[in-house]
Parts: sequence; C-alpha cells; structure tokens
Amino acid sequence: MFVKEPDEATRRTSAKEWREAKLAELNYVGITSALVTSAFASAIGWQTITILSYVMGIWFAGLVLVLTSIYIASSQSITLHRLTKSNAGIDRLCVFFGHNLNATPGNTGNSRLRKSQVLVWQMPVMLLNLSITVFLLGLICQVLNSYTKTRNTVEVNRIYFHIVE
Repeated sequence: MFVKEPDEATRRTSAKEWREAKLAELNYVGITSALVTSAFASAIGWQTITILSYVMGIWFAGLVLVLTSIYIASSQSITLHRLTKSNAGIDRLCVFFGHNLNATPGNTGNSRLRKSQVLVWQMPVMLLNLSITVFLLGLICQVLNSYTKTRNTVEVNRIYFHIVE
C-alpha cells in the first residue's frame, strides 16, 4: 500500500494506480446501485400480489441503503477527481490514509494505514451488498408466505371436497 512507501515517486505512482482502481470501482457501484434501485422500485410496485407489510418495510429499508450507496459513491468519485488533480493532491490523499510525511527510505516512521479511511472508502460497496441481501431476504419472505398460503388453500380444498363427497 502506498501509505508505507517512503519513496515519493513510487508512493505517487501507487496512489495514482489506487485512484484509478477506486474510480472504476465507484463507477461500477453507481451503475449496479441504479439497477438494484430499479429492482426495488419494481418489486414495491407489484400490483398483482399482496405484499406483506414487513416485506414492504424490508424493501424500503433496502431502497434507502442502495440510494445511500449511490450518494456516497458519487460523492467519493467527485472528491477523488477534485482532490487528486495535482501531485500535491496525491500527497494529501496519502496523508489522509496515514502516511507520515517525515518518512525516509530506511524508516517509514509511524506510517500506518488508517482503518477508518478504509471503512469510509469501502462504504458504498458494503451498502450495495447489504441492500442486495435485504432485497433477497424480502423476496424470500414474500415467496415463502405465498407458498404457505397456497399450500394451506390446497389442504383446505382437499378436506372440503373429501367431506362433500
């Protein structure tokens, strides 16, 4: 990771590579989040079935998660573009992640990756994954409920027709 790299040129090159990879990831998250949002909106708008109230709540919670993911991904993308236009911005990015500016080639000083920064930069992906999981959970609940109702109806009909005969 570029945080522990004492050589300025190597650190900047590594940071630029990380920046490009992160921008590609954020772009992918933004597109995928938009698709997941449309899946939530379509599922919430189903008119042909009765959606359980708790499934509706689960899906609205997932919708909030995926919209937050889109917001954070676009915000981080804009921040990376604006922050890293120059070498000074790349150096500042390294400092945000925990690089000690006083590090020398033989001694990295107290350069340590900040876990809070890792968490913040992974937030869009985590929220996207959580929203997909929440969508599937709601879908499973809805399908199982429909299956249970259908099965109970079949059992009731079988008993009714057996009594009538």
